[in-house]
Amino acid sequence: MYYATAKAQSDQLDVLRGETGLKWTFFSPAALFEPGEKTGNIQLGNDHFLLNEKHESKISMEDYASVLLDEIENPQFTNQRFTAIQI
Repeated sequence: MYYATAKAQSDQLDVLRGETGLKWTFFSPAALFEPGEKTGNIQLGNDHFLLNEKHESKISMEDYASVLLDEIENPQFTNQRFTAIQI
């Protein structure tokens, strides 16, 4: 059900990684991405699938938005993919 979207994003990331004249950042959400609360309890990662202590890969839309805004204001992942989960 989600394969087409995941494949398209993977293809987009491959294109970005081949770019030499463009600054980019690719933010991949956790496996479960849904409305909830902004907790601020976040773990960031790069190219690895993250799980919290309960073996969940999840983030609320509110925490996702907060992480995204922080990356825009204070870039840490220029020309990289990154992810975030709630811990």
